[in-house]
Amino acid sequence: MTIVIAYPGTGKSTLAEKYSNVADPDFPFNNINIVKHKIGEAVNLHGADIVMFPFTKPNIPIIREALETRAILKADVIIVYPSEDCADDYERRYKGRDKGYDAANVKYKDEIPDIVSEMEQFDAEEIFKIRQYYENTNGGTITKVELKLNQNLSDALVGLGVKLVPKDKIVELPEA
Repeated sequence: MTIVIAYPGTGKSTLAEKYSNVADPDFPFNNINIVKHKIGEAVNLHGADIVMFPFTKPNIPIIREALETRAILKADVIIVYPSEDCADDYERRYKGRDKGYDAANVKYKDEIPDIVSEMEQFDAEEIFKIRQYYENTNGGTITKVELKLNQNLSDALVGLGVKLVPKDKIVELPEA
């Protein structure tokens, strides 16, 4: 199981549309119990082995809590965020969305420097202890990936060796 926590505009929804083993649940990401429930639902009901979650500034405390309290068990966790010099590229991505371009998207562009700063602290002593505890007790890993200009989530996952199963490659088995 792989949990991908990725910034808006990196390609979570696109991956879920193209790959059968990817789930991108749409829900408020503000409660550990909801996170655990949605992971179980994605795996048990939809057969996903990659579950996406949004990574925005308000979600950082929930992400830390999920890792500290072992709410995410036996999973590899990949945290994906844009580099600071990608803000204009992300504004272009937001404007090109089917969902429309609104004030919330502008807020995401403006949050990028804060997110980068938070992720630079991810290797600091306090966060390193969380990472070490998680990896030692859960059997999973935590990896962070900073996307460079014109990179997207699928580039990052493929680069890490994550297997993506295209929906058009699904073969329906005949009934017995």
